[in-house]
Amino acid sequence: MDFPLRIVFDDDFLVALKPSGFPTHRTDVGAKGFVELLEERLAEKLYIVHRLDKDTSGLLLLARSEESSKQIIKLFEEKLVTRKYIFKTQKKLDRDRIKFKTLIEKHSNEMVSIRDQTPNSETLFLKLASEKFGDIWEAQPRTGKTHQIRLHAKDLKIPVDGDRRYDGSHAPRLCLQSQQLEFQWKDSLRNFPAPDPIWIKPVTPFAFPLKESLSRRDFLYQLTGNECYRCVHTENSRYRVDQFGDHWWVYWYDEILPTEEELKELSEIAAGYGKKVWVREMKSRGGAKNEEAKLWNLNEPEKRWQAEELGIKYEFRADQGMSPGLFLDQRINRQWVRRNSKGLKVLNLFSYTGGFSVNAALGGAEKVATVDLSNNFNRWAQQNFVLNGLDPQNPAYQFWGTDTFSFLHKTIKRGEMYDLIICDPPSFGRFDGKVFQIHRDWQTMLDLIKQVLAPAGRILFSTNYERWNYDLFFNKMEIHASKNNMRVEKTPLAGFDFEPPQESPLMKSAFLINLA
Repeated sequence: MDFPLRIVFDDDFLVALKPSGFPTHRTDVGAKGFVELLEERLAEKLYIVHRLDKDTSGLLLLARSEESSKQIIKLFEEKLVTRKYIFKTQKKLDRDRIKFKTLIEKHSNEMVSIRDQTPNSETLFLKLASEKFGDIWEAQPRTGKTHQIRLHAKDLKIPVDGDRRYDGSHAPRLCLQSQQLEFQWKDSLRNFPAPDPIWIKPVTPFAFPLKESLSRRDFLYQLTGNECYRCVHTENSRYRVDQFGDHWWVYWYDEILPTEEELKELSEIAAGYGKKVWVREMKSRGGAKNEEAKLWNLNEPEKRWQAEELGIKYEFRADQGMSPGLFLDQRINRQWVRRNSKGLKVLNLFSYTGGFSVNAALGGAEKVATVDLSNNFNRWAQQNFVLNGLDPQNPAYQFWGTDTFSFLHKTIKRGEMYDLIICDPPSFGRFDGKVFQIHRDWQTMLDLIKQVLAPAGRILFSTNYERWNYDLFFNKMEIHASKNNMRVEKTPLAGFDFEPPQESPLMKSAFLINLA
């Protein structure tokens, strides 16, 4: 299942590790928070008994019933829950222990801390270490006011690094973490520690954002296994990183190529996770035509290897293009296809290496047609079938080496129909001397697809076209559907390793369902 692995369960509560960048609960604009996403993944109602700021990482305590929620909230009210946070600051203070009290109130939508009035907040500060790269402090809040630790740290002139709101020094993230929870529950003292954040030790400017991205995913998924995850997404403009089992694939977008020192740091960080690395230069389409993209290898990677995604095996190749064989932003959509293909006739257009096709076949589809212009990709897709115990020679499985438009025109003439059609086209492509552009040709393509869609059938349509945000994309789908006797449904949420829930996703997808 695709939900965080690092969760401690009890009959009455759970303790989860929340990464930085996730609000605890649903925001005012309606975007889901970490708790709502946990509820969807666990199929369970959860009760918030304390909160963490969006950019604060660490331990989050949640009740599993209304009754246990009341009991835990009472523990907080009676100050029987010990909460320990740690933070880093560039500022120095000649004191090691401070008990600090102020009045915290909201003024004009901003939280303010006032010293000369009756206090309603109290925090104990203990200095844990004093280093050249910054001092590490422990903060124990005795009360639970919004932004309490951050406000008190600012008042003491030791603002949290990365806290742009409260005068913190520059850092890739807010260097504040909920590090330990301790409370008496029934007949035992329960103690929950969090793993140390990466900023608790010295870290270089190159390594900090990389380690922080890895730390967030490791909170959620534990990156040491043979699974496939996105390790660095759009939070870093220079590169993105995908994990394919024991290999990392780095898409290097920056025109300034990695230095030898940066490659060395990347190699050392990867080795700490037991990973081998390919770094692929992602050249812009406007670059010199005959200039070959650079490819670096670190820690002796294989040119061909295997890994798993949600229990399904795939082959990956370092010598077959800009990607090694699987687009991970479709992981949850592929899982949906596997769970919802039984007895259906499934068509996979722009199929690449057949990830959707493998899932449909494993899900019990009656027929799976795989269409890609490249016969090399079709052979690769057949290899993925074999890896999963599927016979690509089975008449139920068809592999077509042709472009999508030609296939659709011929299928219309043959009168063939499909119950589920997956269409994940490139934003730009060429075939038979023609140019395909998603922003111009998407409606023509969907009109053709509709003609081979069975009554009550559905299209899973997706795109990474960067000039459409999610709202614009979904609006286009709704307008098109209303004109074509169809309705639109949202697809499942992408994995936590991609955008946090409040951000518009780069990969947009939707179901268009035939009402005929």
